[in-house]
Amino acid sequence: MRLWCEIAHLCGVSPLEMHENNPPEELCPPHRVLGLVEPNAVLEEISALIMAESRGRPAPKTRPNTVGDVLDYLLGTSAAGGGGR
Repeated sequence: MRLWCEIAHLCGVSPLEMHENNPPEELCPPHRVLGLVEPNAVLEEISALIMAESRGRPAPKTRPNTVGDVLDYLLGTSAAGGGGR
């Protein structure tokens, strides 16, 4: 629950409006200035959260693409994170 709320907070959405199949990129799309895409600070913060929470875990075999994938990896409940269901 804590991780779910942290991701929602970083993305600026209500935890009740976020769904496990949401890609983080859709929740916090990059900003455009003069037609150029700025680096997405929110995605960088989510990446930092993943790195902080995953210390000691093997790297995922595939890139987590959705909020659910991220949580599965961090909670050790996915094959991608090496945990198995």
